Amino acid sequence: MQKKIVEVIVRHTSSSDWISFIYLAILLLIVAAKYINTNEFYLFFKLDFLKSYFAEKKRLKQQIIWFDLILFIITISVMSISMMQIETLKTNSDIVNFSHIGLFFSIIIISKSLLEICVGFFINKTDLILNYIFFKIASLGYASLLILPLTAILTYNKIQFEGFSYLVIVLFCLTNLVFIGNYIYRYRKYIIQDWYYFILYICSLEIAPLVISYKWLNS
Repeated sequence: MQKKIVEVIVRHTSSSDWISFIYLAILLLIVAAKYINTNEFYLFFKLDFLKSYFAEKKRLKQQIIWFDLILFIITISVMSISMMQIETLKTNSDIVNFSHIGLFFSIIIISKSLLEICVGFFINKTDLILNYIFFKIASLGYASLLILPLTAILTYNKIQFEGFSYLVIVLFCLTNLVFIGNYIYRYRKYIIQDWYYFILYICSLEIAPLVISYKWLNS
């Protein structure tokens, strides 16, 4: 009996070693982000829908700094972990699958950003589109850090309620919608001027990638 218990413990420990390393890496990245760009770090977590953070970004003329790169890595990591906690993907929960999902999300976000920049160039709204891209990536990072403790709970505790993983993803999506909704409201006068392009953008560069992601993850 004792032998079986030991075998179960060893098997569970060895199967979760890689994800424990990922969580440790994320925590180290958060600490690094704080010490590399302390001002950006505190502005990012200020409860004003990232207004102070982006006021600083505009002052720096939207330069991509170490804080942004670290935030992007954390975002991709947390998004990948949360996706792997869906019941249909748990059977393939390993470092290879985690890397594949992370690479997929990275390609989607970077490709979308490049396409959006091209759209902004053609409609002569490059600055507005760049601001929006930076804001979306920042809101993804904010939502990722918000659900990070919940993904840890799902990882290290056997929660019987299967829908909890979906609730985490819903919270992630709602957080982004609130931030982006606030952003659209602040820039509504520019959007109203080009409402046709805005609707076209939503259909082609926001909804389409979500459909592609859903189909790829379910395959």
